[in-house]
Amino acid sequence: MSRDQFVRQRQAQAEREVSIAQIDQQQATEIAEQTKAISIAQKSQEQSHAQAKANEAKADAVRAAQAVITTEQVASAERAKQVALVLAAQEAEQRAIGVKVEADAARQAAESRAEAIRTLAKANRDNYEVEAAGKQAINQAVNTLSEAQINLQAKLTLIQALPKCGRWKRSTAYGSCRWMD
Repeated sequence: MSRDQFVRQRQAQAEREVSIAQIDQQQATEIAEQTKAISIAQKSQEQSHAQAKANEAKADAVRAAQAVITTEQVASAERAKQVALVLAAQEAEQRAIGVKVEADAARQAAESRAEAIRTLAKANRDNYEVEAAGKQAINQAVNTLSEAQINLQAKLTLIQALPKCGRWKRSTAYGSCRWMD
């Protein structure tokens, strides 16, 4: 073989070796990129899984915090309800005391009015008894009067009634009264 041929063969073999090396390098690069992509995908999956667990943990923490807030609010509402019930009971007791005081005052006023009515009735009865006793004494006195005294009273009553009956004029001549036209 000639030197040219040998050089060409060497060159062809070197080119083949370069080509094989380039193919091997390209394959190695692709494998490295694939390995890198797989590694990245695995890391991404692990990160997503870790992120999901973190999110779940955050959600649990939020739920727990909300449960605490709810429990606090329920306890606060229960306390407010108990306070309102106590205040309502106190107010009802105050109203009941007020009603009782008013009822007692009304009862005492009614008793006082009844006592006043009884006192007035007794005073009227005593007054009527005294008046009746006085009339009875007058009637007994009238029954014991003589006939001359009875005639005198009748004349006096007639004299007192005459001015109401018409115009009368007293005559000085005989001390008598006569009708005036």
